[in-house]
Amino acid sequence: MSGKKRKVLIAAGGTGGHMFPAQALAKQLLSLKEDIEVVFAGAGLKTNRYFCKESFSFRQVSSATFFHGGGLALFSSLFHLGKGVKESLHIVRELQPDIVVGFGSFHSFPILAASLISRIPLVLFESNSVPGKVNRLFSRWAQFSAVQFPIAIDRLKGQPIEVGMPFADTHEGNTISKEEARAHFSLEKDRFTILVFGGSQGSSSINRTFCESIQNLSYWHGKIQVIHITGTEESAEHLKRFYLSEGVPACVKAFEHHMHLAWRAADLVVCRAGAATLAELLEFEVPGILIPFPRASDDHQRKNAVFMQEHIGCVKYFTEDQLHGDQFRQALGELIDSSNNKVEDMKKSIQQFKMGKQKSDLCHLVCAVLRGLPA
Repeated sequence: MSGKKRKVLIAAGGTGGHMFPAQALAKQLLSLKEDIEVVFAGAGLKTNRYFCKESFSFRQVSSATFFHGGGLALFSSLFHLGKGVKESLHIVRELQPDIVVGFGSFHSFPILAASLISRIPLVLFESNSVPGKVNRLFSRWAQFSAVQFPIAIDRLKGQPIEVGMPFADTHEGNTISKEEARAHFSLEKDRFTILVFGGSQGSSSINRTFCESIQNLSYWHGKIQVIHITGTEESAEHLKRFYLSEGVPACVKAFEHHMHLAWRAADLVVCRAGAATLAELLEFEVPGILIPFPRASDDHQRKNAVFMQEHIGCVKYFTEDQLHGDQFRQALGELIDSSNNKVEDMKKSIQQFKMGKQKSDLCHLVCAVLRGLPA
């Protein structure tokens, strides 16, 4: 890619599940010894807690979801979408990108629409087992649609390609030892470590259910320690007091910017079933208990969890309705119990799945399109 600087416009916004892989791809592109410029565009970037505004150039656009509601709500959505497309057309004319990479959600819709109108090559990334509506809509016009889960392929048009989830901190996380990672959280080096978090937005139901289960599994207190990412400062302070009263070593935080260290430290995870979370689970080979977010669009988190349980065999999953009985607590106790080797068997299932999958690299595919080569 010699000559003029190539421009990559990344269309992204919303939750960490969209923003983390988008920023990881940006870092990978900028780390190449090529003359590449990366700019982000999307709705809500100025106030997005998951977007590192200090690290990337970005443009803010208006947007709204147009898939729900009627009457005045529909009119308002169409107004903001139209405004966003007009703003995006101006951005595309200003930047003249060589490629636009979309990471799904309505936050990216105006930029993708403007890029299609302007005949800029599109690439899409779909991280869930069930593609979102925006990616399904634009997939027929994309150079290719990159998917993390193979079962997403049948619901997309055009050319789908199975890829690995982009990570920014994978190398650092894999080079540090488990003992060093635990030391980062001021935890013991040899104790069974459970990572608990509710995705990028936190989960009060996971926080509550896990703590209730720990109280009823008091016979394991001398053998476990916990890294608990709560989602809010208020819940973090409450849970710090809880673990102290229970005598369970724990590092409790509202948010963790170095999640690769938390994953590296963990033997077991209790978490949601968002795509980015599951990609990290596979990358760091940590078996888990999944509790899908019940109001995820198209029920995609539950379908992600079903794939992980039935096709890979590395997790157990529970709906939120199932958290009120004894099944969750029993499953947690069985996985903590090292005598039955269940965690080790689940970890081997992850390794076997990864060995059987030769996935493409999204960064390399994007560079191929920049060079005018087929993906």
